[in-house]
Amino acid sequence: MITFMSPANPKSIWKLCFKNGKEMNDIFYEDAKPEEGQTLFGLTDYLALKVYINEDLEGFLLKKTIRHELMHIYLWENEKNNSLYNDDEVCEIMCIAAPLICNKTDEIISKIKKERRRKYEKLTK
Repeated sequence: MITFMSPANPKSIWKLCFKNGKEMNDIFYEDAKPEEGQTLFGLTDYLALKVYINEDLEGFLLKKTIRHELMHIYLWENEKNNSLYNDDEVCEIMCIAAPLICNKTDEIISKIKKERRRKYEKLTK
C-alpha cells in the first residue's frame, strides 16, 4: 500500500492499493455478477480515501489509470463530480488539474518503483 496527498487538498491523505482482478470485481460489484470480459483497471473509494489499482497494469496503462483515478479525487474534493460542464468549464478545470495530476502520478509511480525494487531485493537475497 502506498500513501499520497490528494492533488486537490494536501490535508487529505489517500491510500493506493493493488488488487487482483477478482478482488477488484468483489469491491466494485459486491454481490452482483460482473459483465463477461469486464476488466476493472481502477476504483476510487471516496469514503475510505482509497484508490484500488489492478495489479496487472504496467507502463502507460498504469500511469493512465492512476491519472484517471486522481482526476476522480480532484473533482470529488472540489465538489465538481456531479455537474455537467461546457467546453470552457472543462478546459478551466483541466488547466488547473492537469499539472497537479501529472506531478502526483509521477510521485506515485516513483513510490511504486521503490516498493517493487525493495520486494525484488528481498526475494533475491
